[in-house]
Amino acid sequence: MIQILYRANFAEERSVFTEGDERLVELAAQAGLDADAARAVLADPSRYADEVRADEREAAQLGATGVPFFVLDRTYGVSGAQPAEVFTQALTQAWGERSPLKLVEQGDAQACGPDGCAVPQQG
Repeated sequence: MIQILYRANFAEERSVFTEGDERLVELAAQAGLDADAARAVLADPSRYADEVRADEREAAQLGATGVPFFVLDRTYGVSGAQPAEVFTQALTQAWGERSPLKLVEQGDAQACGPDGCAVPQQG
């Protein structure tokens, strides 16, 4: 969506805000969004306010104080535009310290693998 907005504003030299909401709806549709849903959101600016506030609270709890902010495995945070080495170190550390999944098995229960499941034949 941001690329479409930039192209419309800078390359096509058409303001995305002076033609009312229909210009934004048109651009949203170009981005693959539903035009009617875009109209509904533009008609009610508080439509997703609760969800946005919840995201903001969660980001604050995770330590985000600005953008960009990257969360790794809901345990590590990388703030700002960092060199590749910082991301490599953070990803390596997060991967190395993650808790392995503990499987809970029940009797003779079998799991399906990447090639599917064995289907018992009725006699």
